[in-house]
Order: sequence, then C-alpha cells, then structure tokens
Amino acid sequence: NSYFRFGAPILLSAKSGVGKSAGACNIAVHNYLSKTYTVYFAGEDTMAETLIKCFTVWSMVKLGRSFAFTEVEEWLHKAVHGDAACIQLTKGFHVFVNDFEKYVRIVESEYMTPSAMLIEIERTENIFGEMPKCVINDYIQINETEHFLKRDSVREQNIDKSKTFKRYVKGKPMALINVSQLNDDNRTAESTQFEKDAAQWIILEREQDKETDELSPVLKIRMVKGRRTGSGRFICHFDGPSGT
Repeated sequence: NSYFRFGAPILLSAKSGVGKSAGACNIAVHNYLSKTYTVYFAGEDTMAETLIKCFTVWSMVKLGRSFAFTEVEEWLHKAVHGDAACIQLTKGFHVFVNDFEKYVRIVESEYMTPSAMLIEIERTENIFGEMPKCVINDYIQINETEHFLKRDSVREQNIDKSKTFKRYVKGKPMALINVSQLNDDNRTAESTQFEKDAAQWIILEREQDKETDELSPVLKIRMVKGRRTGSGRFICHFDGPSGT
C-alpha cells in the first residue's frame, strides 16, 4: 500500500481472466498483514467468496501453501455436514477470517451507486474507529448509475462516476483503487475518463497460449502512469490455484 499515491484515484486494469480480482485480493491481504484499514467493495463476488479468495492468497503468502478456491469451498461444505477432517481444516480458515475482518471490511456492492459507496466508506470509521487508508472498488463496471443520471448517455454516466471518486478522495490520506476491465486495444472498457483522472494506472498482463488458450503463470505488472512515482514494469510468478 505504501507504493500507492494518496489523494487521487488509482486504476488497476486487466483483460478478462488475467486476474483483476486476484490482484485486488492480494492488495487487501497485504493491507491486512500491515494492519492497514481497508474497505473492499466486492461487485461480482459475495462476501463469503471474497473471504475464500483472500484466504487462499494469505495461505500462499504466509504459509507457502497453495490452496484452490474450490478446495477451500469443498472443506466448508463438507464441514457443515460433519466431515471430521474438513472441520479441522476449516478451523484455520475461521481464525483467519476473524482476524482479517479487524482490518478489512468487505461490502457487497453489486447495484450500489458511487454515492452509496462513499457513504459506506464514511460508515467504516464507526467500525474501525478511524477512516480507512485504502478503498478497493472491484470493479467499476459493476457500479450502478446514479438515478438522476439514468437518462444520460453511458459515456456521460461513466464520466460522472470517475469524477465522483476523484472529488471524494482529493486531499484525503487514502488510496482509492478502481479495478477496471481492459479492452483488446488496451484501453479501459468503462471510460477513458478513469485513465485521465487516475494518478496511477497499473495494468496486469499474462500471455495466452495460442494452442491451449491457457494463460501464462508469468505476470507482467506495468506501471503505465504514475504521477511522481514513475512508470516501469515488474515481472513475477502468478500462482493460479491460490490467485497469488
């Protein structure tokens, strides 16, 4: 979180299937490990699904053990039905969740408007005792349009969304990360306004095998735009099962 700029939106983009939500979960887990108060808006997943994703990332980072989402999901299902081995396995999951939620608040945000999201950010102070230092919006294509903008064009609606987040975070000691879909031309699917308003724009890339269609485990993290932080590229390994 120390790399991200406070006071202006940050854009995290990737094409479908590359790992947008996985990237967002990795940020949330590292914030948890550094005890950084965070609000995670889950637009596509339920709270339970997001917690499982974060658990698999944490397990890889802290324990060096790679668990797949479906594997943990199966533990939980079997534990409910009395499977002794799975009950033992899920104890670690529940310990993680109880501690994780002390620092990361997950809000299911499908059909939630930007203004409603801002209210939830403010409400978080009542839960943590202080304002969050990081907000993750996963992802902006799911954000509902404000009712008074319904008659405007989609382009104007998205411009308003971007401006709303930019105005809110301006001058605040907070990193606001918008997760976005990337088109084939490497531009933001929702609106290029998000690119213009972002202080930092980060793109995740994984090459796709032309014969098998499988995505490479080599992940390129491109810093396309960075006001006062510069641009560049990192290359790392992506563990598919755990999303780490």
